[in-house]
Amino acid sequence: MRDIIAKELLVFHVEIGKPTVDWQFGKQLLELFAEHDKRLVPQILSVWNDKVADFTDVEDARPHWAGAGQLRVNGSMSEFHAGLGWRRNLTTKYQAEVKHEHRNVKGRYLPASLSVYAKPHKSVDWRGFAESLYELTDAQYGFMHLYRDAHLRKDLSNAREPTWTVEQRTSASIPQLGWSTFLGQPYAGVVGQFLERNQHVDHNVSVVKLGSGIAISLTESIYCVADRFDVFSLKRAKVKSWFPGNFFTM
Repeated sequence: MRDIIAKELLVFHVEIGKPTVDWQFGKQLLELFAEHDKRLVPQILSVWNDKVADFTDVEDARPHWAGAGQLRVNGSMSEFHAGLGWRRNLTTKYQAEVKHEHRNVKGRYLPASLSVYAKPHKSVDWRGFAESLYELTDAQYGFMHLYRDAHLRKDLSNAREPTWTVEQRTSASIPQLGWSTFLGQPYAGVVGQFLERNQHVDHNVSVVKLGSGIAISLTESIYCVADRFDVFSLKRAKVKSWFPGNFFTM
């Protein structure tokens, strides 16, 4: 999905913990984008990267939400609900896409997910936006992070920090701490231990309880990742030390 070229690229991924096919969820999700900040109001709606409508109101998305699709693999036909994408090209340039929960051809259940790639605007309340999305989606795991030098390669392989995705998480580990990280129900035991230690209180780390999990923000502004990476990296290492030793794979 991503074709935004930016020196500093904001990346948000979340594994959704509730059904997404019903339009009521879609309406709430798009309302969050439209109402959180005028610089995040969608402009164009797309399905499989093809434009399907201009966005003038949330209801413009209703006819395109969770449309039926089919896929044939080795003679077997599977049905699914097509995801919806939206993007904005003014002020805050970004792309977003929701993929609905489904079962693959082997019958394995795959949860819904939301992905956002943005050339961030410094005036947007990104922490509040991330936390609102975690709460609305009943996130199981998610993160928001700012990748430096993202313009060097489309796949980010030459960026100064390795990237990761929600698909890399397991029931016992996550890849990395982003600037903002959400740990939901699958990590209830780890979250309980983290809160009991209470170390974050004395280190100016934001920890917010949302539903069945917590949102951890390492600094006040996401731009600390770009402007003061050495400071950010040291703080992240400190916070990671408060978790079990094998909890992170990076």
